[in-house]
Amino acid sequence: MIKQYYLFLLLGIIACQNKSHQTQSDAVEPEVFLSEFIPENQIAHAGVFSFDQNDYYYTLSDIEYGTFTIMSTSKKDEQWTKPDTAIFNTEYNEHGVHFTPDGRELYFSSTRPVGSDTIPDTWHIWHCERIDASWSTPEFVNIPHLSQKLVSHPSSTQSGRLYFHVANTDYSNLTIYFADKSGEQFLEAQRLNLPSDFNYNCLTPFISPDESYLIFAKIVENKEELFISYRENRAWGECIRLADKINTNNLGNPYVTADGAYLYYASGEKSAYGLPYNWVIRKIPTNSMLP
Repeated sequence: MIKQYYLFLLLGIIACQNKSHQTQSDAVEPEVFLSEFIPENQIAHAGVFSFDQNDYYYTLSDIEYGTFTIMSTSKKDEQWTKPDTAIFNTEYNEHGVHFTPDGRELYFSSTRPVGSDTIPDTWHIWHCERIDASWSTPEFVNIPHLSQKLVSHPSSTQSGRLYFHVANTDYSNLTIYFADKSGEQFLEAQRLNLPSDFNYNCLTPFISPDESYLIFAKIVENKEELFISYRENRAWGECIRLADKINTNNLGNPYVTADGAYLYYASGEKSAYGLPYNWVIRKIPTNSMLP
C-alpha cells in the first residue's frame, strides 16, 4: 500500500514536469475552495487534507492577525460538514497543520506556552501522534538552538526530515531551515541553501515527501510570491516563480495534495495598513502552476 502511494505521487510529479511548458491559453485558472466557510471579517490561511482525504484542516484569523484558530471539516456523503475548531486548539494561537506522509503524525504551529521561563512566548512547532480515531496530547518540538526563535509552518519528508521557517521574535530575518530526526529527537537545524538571494525573506515551505521539490513564499517588494525549486544530486536548483495566474496577489502557505495533483495556497489583497484581507484558499492542478 505504501509503495503504491509513493508510486502514485511520483507519477503526479513527473506529469507536472512533463506538462510545465503548456501555453497559458491551455492552462486551468485557480479556483476558490470552500469560501463559504470563511466568516465575515476573517481570512483563511493554510489548509491541508488528512491522509485519507476525508478531513480538511485550515486556519482562520481576524484581518489584523490578532487571533489564529485551526478549523476542521469532514466529508460526509460527498459534502463538507459545518466546520468546528480542531480538537487540539487552545485559547492561544494555532496555525498550519501538517500531516506526515504516512498520516500517523501531525505537526502544527502554536503560541501556547512551552512551560519554560527561558523560552519566549512566540510561535513554536508542536507534534501529535495518531491514536485510533483521535490524536495524542500535543508536545513541544524542541529543535536545538532554536528555542529563542520564532519557528513555524512545518512540512516533513518520508525520511522524517522537517522543514520550517525561522525568524527573530519580531519576524525579522525570515529563513527556511530543516532538521533531521534521530529517534524521538530532532538534531540541530541547518539553514536551507537556495541559489542567489533566496536564502532570506523566504517562508511557509512545502516539501514534497520524496524531497524532490520545495514550494515556498518569498517576500518580493513588500508582498509574498510563490516559487519552486527542484532538488538534484542533493543540491537545490534555480528558484522558479510560479505562473502569473497564481502570483496575482499577496499569498503563501502552499500545499500539494498527497497524489501530487493539486496545489492549494492562500491568496488575497492587502489593506491600506499593509495587512492581508479577503484571503481565501485557492487550488490549481500542479500541471498548470508553472509559467
